Amino acid sequence: MAFVPEDEPRSLPVLTTSLVYEGAIWNVVRDTFDYNGEVLSRDYIDHTGAVAIVALNDDDEVMMIRQYRHAIRATNWEIPAGLLDIAGEDPLECGKRELLEEADLVAKNWEFLTTLNTTPGGSNEFIHIYIATGLEKIDHD
Repeated sequence: MAFVPEDEPRSLPVLTTSLVYEGAIWNVVRDTFDYNGEVLSRDYIDHTGAVAIVALNDDDEVMMIRQYRHAIRATNWEIPAGLLDIAGEDPLECGKRELLEEADLVAKNWEFLTTLNTTPGGSNEFIHIYIATGLEKIDHD
C-alpha cells in the first residue's frame, strides 16, 4: 500500500473574523490571524461542505449526470453530488438523498472513499466521497 501523508491540523490565533459577503449558498469571510508573530489577513469561502457519489453499475461503469454550471458557463458531465445544507445531516444520508434526487437511483451498498478539501487556499469546503453499488432505478410515476 502506498504511503499517504496526513494533513497537520494547526489552529493559529484568530484576531478578528468578519463577514465580507453573505450569499445564498456560501459566504465570504475575512480572518485576521497571528502567523508566527506576523499579523495576516485572508479572505475565504465559508462553505457548508458537500457529498459526491461514485455510483458503479453491475459492469463497474461510473454513472454520470449532466448539469449546467453557470460559473464555468458550461453543461458539465459530473458524478452526482450535493451540498450538506441540512443542519446536522450525516454525509452518508446526504449522499443517499442526492443520488435519488439527481439520478433516480438507490444503492444497496455504500462505502466511504475519502474526504478532500477542494481548494484549501481559498475555501474551507470539504467533500465526502462515497462509492455506491447495487444500483436500482426508481420510477417516479
